[in-house]
Amino acid sequence: MSKNPPDWWARILGGLGFLIALGGLALGYFNYRWQQQIYANSQEERIFVQLSAAFKFLDDLPFSRETESPQGQLAIEVVNLGQQPMYLKSITGTFADHRASFYEHDPLNAKETIPRLEPGEAADYTIDWQWPLEDTKRGGIMEVETTKKRFTQRAYVNRITVSSDVIPLLQLVPRKKLPPPRHKSPS
Repeated sequence: MSKNPPDWWARILGGLGFLIALGGLALGYFNYRWQQQIYANSQEERIFVQLSAAFKFLDDLPFSRETESPQGQLAIEVVNLGQQPMYLKSITGTFADHRASFYEHDPLNAKETIPRLEPGEAADYTIDWQWPLEDTKRGGIMEVETTKKRFTQRAYVNRITVSSDVIPLLQLVPRKKLPPPRHKSPS
């Protein structure tokens, strides 16, 4: 047997140091995993899609019941919300029973480059629209395909511009009648 008594202070401090080292190791591991997740999220592609429409009536009375479907254009704006550039391959939409293709990259055409969107940059694409106005009011399912990912998003038309060749539309809107001017009585 040893004649020296055990040094309890050294044992307690050694055990405490061992527990602190294990806690630091666990904390380092969880910090590493968290940083990996943050980095993966920063590399992920994110987009924002919005639609707008412009219709032009060619009849004498643009709001008559006999009016045929107006000539129109449907525009889509795609915004890159990610932190990395993205490359667009195709943009299509489905409205009611109509399918519309805004952009389609032709891989066989070597002269055409894939459009690149920088972070925060927007791209606009327009198509001619020959279907009734009611089909766009309900919005549509938009599909945006990039080189890395395919997005499917519901989008609504947020702005509709209506114009006419024959009658300016502002003439059809009744104007408010201004009240007669008040005369102040001398006091």
